[in-house]
Amino acid sequence: MKKILSITIAFCLLITAAAVYADKVGIFKNGKLINVVDEKGIAAEDCIGNKPKKTNGISVPREHVPDVRIYSTTQYKFTDYILYSHSINYGFDDSSKNGGWIFGGNDNSGDAFDHFAFLYLKEPRAFEKEYAFLGKTEQKDGLSLEKYDIKDAVSEYDKRRMPEGFTIGRNHPIMPLAVLKDGNIPVWASGKFRFLGAEKRGEGYIVIHNKGVEYINPENGIMVSHYYCKTFASDFDFDDPSIGSPVISAEMLTDNIVRIEYRNGDVIHFRVRLTKEDCDKNLKSKENGSADNDLRAKGCIVWHSKNCDKALSSMAWDLNKDTSAEPSYSD
Repeated sequence: MKKILSITIAFCLLITAAAVYADKVGIFKNGKLINVVDEKGIAAEDCIGNKPKKTNGISVPREHVPDVRIYSTTQYKFTDYILYSHSINYGFDDSSKNGGWIFGGNDNSGDAFDHFAFLYLKEPRAFEKEYAFLGKTEQKDGLSLEKYDIKDAVSEYDKRRMPEGFTIGRNHPIMPLAVLKDGNIPVWASGKFRFLGAEKRGEGYIVIHNKGVEYINPENGIMVSHYYCKTFASDFDFDDPSIGSPVISAEMLTDNIVRIEYRNGDVIHFRVRLTKEDCDKNLKSKENGSADNDLRAKGCIVWHSKNCDKALSSMAWDLNKDTSAEPSYSD
């Protein structure tokens, strides 16, 4: 009887503990639980003072998390270079009880994100000696773009990582490693993104590639990139002339509007960084063709040419419908 009573009391305590922790939140740092707090009293905030409902990691400095209500942020560390990748995650934090995990993301290696860029940034001179130099092109604002042949190395690297039957070059296009420099200083490097354009902005730089826009600034002796994920072109958009690139030009019209011109004549103006207000209005906009709330919240096309057939489900709430002439913007 005592044994049954003890089990009953233990079970009741377990239920009580579960109830008590139902609105508690574990605060993690570098993957380790460091504290348990009331959900309403979370001290962690992003750079504009928003608090997540829940969190599974606060390793990313809060000043590098733009807005936890709409962005998922992941940190990637390279040698003397850090990249913060921001992707729209609107809806999770506001509509799901499991939301809010987006604050901070996890602390990841740049090696996993972009292996050959990682190798270059780790030891530029050693890399330049090992891989064939393909050429250099001058860019605006005194910048230059260098390219290195990594095709054979990528094939070997992918064979070790990809499932059997994976065909290099058909499933996964192999681009040269591209390195953007300001004089002799590497500003940006990638073996996975196709470079479209770059410019200086004050002490920093803006780089446009086929998967988004990066805002890069020196901080405490290292380069720090804020990468806002967009899809301007497909994974198969690269420099092989047998395939061809659908993008023929890219430029920033303001610090937050990018112009992308496609080979078929389409021109699209994209808003790069969205606000919570943008996402709310995108969600309510009847101009969006998609029935998927998450996709509609990503609406970022603010203008397009009349023959445009590119991802119109991404039209923004404030889409300019006048296709007779490209609009201008104040910065």
